[in-house]
Amino acid sequence: MVPQHRLLPGMFASVQLHFNAPNPGILISGDSVIPRAQGQFVAIVDNNVIHLQEVHVGRDLGTQVYVTTGLKDGDKVVVNPTDAVQEGVHVEAKPAPKGQEK
Repeated sequence: MVPQHRLLPGMFASVQLHFNAPNPGILISGDSVIPRAQGQFVAIVDNNVIHLQEVHVGRDLGTQVYVTTGLKDGDKVVVNPTDAVQEGVHVEAKPAPKGQEK
């Protein structure tokens, strides 16, 4: 008898799917995303001024997300922004503490 490769009641299978994503996006902390009624935003620092940049989140890994549009390499992203982080606020950007760089 030729096996038909079917799952029978009580059986289970484990599957891994492998695919190549041409551009998965820029990986950032999930805490950096600011949900608003108008969409999802990320606070970036440009010339010591906060700008709220609208982004599109692709794959969500829980603690990290891939941003597929709205950010570019080199953008300085505010990690875990508070309510005080608003458009146009002047700030002094500091690098992450030693050992916490990403």
